[in-house]
Amino acid sequence: MLNFKKFKKFIINNYFFLNWNYFNNLYVVLKNILNNKIIMFALFNYISIINTIFNKYIYYYSRSKNYLWFKGEKSKYFQIFKNFYIDCDMDFILINILQIYKISCHINYFFCNFNKILNY
Repeated sequence: MLNFKKFKKFIINNYFFLNWNYFNNLYVVLKNILNNKIIMFALFNYISIINTIFNKYIYYYSRSKNYLWFKGEKSKYFQIFKNFYIDCDMDFILINILQIYKISCHINYFFCNFNKILNY
């Protein structure tokens, strides 16, 4: 069983050492643990990280709408938080998630497609 007092202390102690960007956001890559593929690239702010860790569901921050949103609030395509890794610079997070349904992109794809710009 997880000891929340120790866990909260860990988060509070290490939370401020993260390398936040100018807009107080942190870059996040989400990877599905079922097929080991990268699903999407997103932004977290202070509140979305805390909500994600304690609620076990993914919360995102939208820069364009200036809004904190819960993945699956409208679409019911939930993403369950499993674990996360922080890189050595502490400016980037890799989050392993469990995607409940097949659709995760806002245009009804399994993952947000990356368009190839240049091929050598």
